[in-house]
Amino acid sequence: MRVAVVAVLAIGGASYAGLAAAQTDHDVSIGDNVYEPESIAIAVGDTVVWTHEGARPHSVTSDPNQADEFDSSPTCPTNPVTDCMQAGATFEYTFETAGTFTYFCRVHGTAMSGQVVVGGAQPTESETPSETPLPTGTPLPTVSPTVTPTPTPSLTPTPTPTPTPTLDETPQTGGGTPAAAVGAALIVLAGLALRFGKDPLTEG
Repeated sequence: MRVAVVAVLAIGGASYAGLAAAQTDHDVSIGDNVYEPESIAIAVGDTVVWTHEGARPHSVTSDPNQADEFDSSPTCPTNPVTDCMQAGATFEYTFETAGTFTYFCRVHGTAMSGQVVVGGAQPTESETPSETPLPTGTPLPTVSPTVTPTPTPSLTPTPTPTPTPTLDETPQTGGGTPAAAVGAALIVLAGLALRFGKDPLTEG
């Protein structure tokens, strides 16, 4: 029986030692107007240690209405020199609840902020809404596009030019028509008659 009790105590001590060893400290640096890193992921039971490495007064103050609330300097910045964290100061907090915890600096407000993600919770800035799958329905029939035939252009007949008649300007030589010859002879006779005072046609 005594051996069993010793064994149980030994097992219990080993479990407690393993649990204590599993708890981890995480460091966050406080600079001027920035926490580095701004977002840190830890397990439930882990401790975050903030170390002031800047030159200006700051604080580590959780946003209100969260499961875990913490504040390094509750009266900051009433008297920044004595009430706020100064260079070299440290502040630590152990998180016992899973969730995302945001915090800020009382001196600089939301311009200097950070967050601690505990126990597998998702960071507030990277939360993505789940996509709703589209319902499976009856596939729509495929509509084939109607091809409109291109009209063939009608050919316009080319008008045939009318040939221009060629005037024969070459004077005729020789011969001539009988009427022209007779007329010419009469003209000659009439001229002779006038010259000599006789009518060649009536003279016997």
